[in-house]
Amino acid sequence: MSFKQRLPNTIILKAQKRDQFALTHIYHQYKSAIYGLAYRITQDRDASEDILQQVIEKVILKIKALKEPEKFNGWLKTLSYRVTIDYLNKSSKNLDTEFDIDSFESQSFETTSLDIEKYLTVLNSRERLVLNLFLVEGYKHQEIAGKIGISEVNSKQIYRRSLQKLNNLSTKASYSGVGE
Repeated sequence: MSFKQRLPNTIILKAQKRDQFALTHIYHQYKSAIYGLAYRITQDRDASEDILQQVIEKVILKIKALKEPEKFNGWLKTLSYRVTIDYLNKSSKNLDTEFDIDSFESQSFETTSLDIEKYLTVLNSRERLVLNLFLVEGYKHQEIAGKIGISEVNSKQIYRRSLQKLNNLSTKASYSGVGE
């Protein structure tokens, strides 16, 4: 299930009353969407699992405060982004690391077509986050800056640097999807 599909309001209302069946139903319906969002940004399975658990915990604790059940999907997606951003900020191990093209080139990828997930591994967590928020989610740089606590100029710089890294990689024959 994605964040676009809707649950019946009755399930959300029951979850607000701490109904275990309703809360379990929410978990099963949205675990893939939450995990997928976290993984696209972190590129780390363990971190994505941790983020999924943190999001579900926050849903259980905060769903009662949701005033409009029909806005649950947007609320959950925003909550998932916030937890992911908090996770990145707390584990700043990858946030400001520089990309080393030589170490990436030494990896062997057995692919003959463009595999975007493999190319995204060249980006650090913050770069993937900005790229995802801008290109996939459609946020403006001003909105991204507010969400992750950086300046709008910094968001634009991170975005341009990310595209430059991907562009540099795409010009290399060994990564263009064309056999040598």
